[in-house]
Amino acid sequence: MLKKEMKISILAISALLGLAACGANETQSSVDSNANQSQAGNTDPISGDSVSESQPNSESQISLSKPDYTEGWSALPALGEEITNYCGGNAIPFIDLQGDFKAVNVKKSGGIAAHLLIYTTGSYDRTLVYNTKTTYELAGWDVTYNQVYFEDGRTPTWTLDAIEEDLGIQLKMYGKQNTRDNSQIPYLEIYFEETFKIPPSRSWNDSTKEVLASVNIQAPHALPYCYLGVYKEEADVAPGNKVKIKGGDWSSHERDITNAVRNNYLTAARQWTYSKSTSKQNKSGVQTYVYTYSKTFSDNYKITADVYGTYDPNESSLPTADRTIYCYMEVTLTSPKK
Repeated sequence: MLKKEMKISILAISALLGLAACGANETQSSVDSNANQSQAGNTDPISGDSVSESQPNSESQISLSKPDYTEGWSALPALGEEITNYCGGNAIPFIDLQGDFKAVNVKKSGGIAAHLLIYTTGSYDRTLVYNTKTTYELAGWDVTYNQVYFEDGRTPTWTLDAIEEDLGIQLKMYGKQNTRDNSQIPYLEIYFEETFKIPPSRSWNDSTKEVLASVNIQAPHALPYCYLGVYKEEADVAPGNKVKIKGGDWSSHERDITNAVRNNYLTAARQWTYSKSTSKQNKSGVQTYVYTYSKTFSDNYKITADVYGTYDPNESSLPTADRTIYCYMEVTLTSPKK
């Protein structure tokens, strides 16, 4: 399971991997066959368990139409990009939820997204769960399936829980009752937590590069990329021609972030120095260690990068208990004395 569930809501998730196409055909024939059985002999196409007469049976209410696996995320590029960005730059296999996609971006106090919630105007049925289960199992995810029955005879809900520990991603898929017509709407929740397993190819995003270049922090006086606990960092120019780069949740991951920075900067080839000091309580009321990295270049230009935690000034209106302590890197380029 993830260390910490971070929830978001998004618009849609699309069709499954091409791998599922073959499994889908087998599933369809199996489901169609089950649909012809008597009520007492119905079989769940996912678990293979029989549905007894004492359990609500919704076979007649379920659409068993074959999903379209051909379009994938390419048919929903904006949604695919939003999901990938939320998931730390990791693309997830396509999921077909049918219908027109809608999304709600759920956030907790402090501005950090809790999870992505995606739902559609379509009709939820067990084939959606089966196809998603097959796709994610083939992709190497740990998938758990459960079936929930209701005492009042409503359509049972098939729930899916899929986890990919290395990516820090968890999916929850289920049907939710539509009170207007008692149908079920497909719902998908996506949770993501940074894993601090950083690809070697990772670099500052384009916006951060532009901000650094605006104060001449660029080749030959470049600031090497370092992971600050978030996939997409934010950068702004601060007073004194300093650049402030905002990272992820410092209060929960101070050690993880500082280790990530240290491992990238403190190598013989980079020739950076390091020091650690305790800061006085800053204007935001936060007191943390300051980790300072610096390098003097051959022409005597010097970059100093201070890494510490503090509140986001944009959240000053929130109660202190609801505010998040974020990681910040404050970067300064010093010219040689004349």
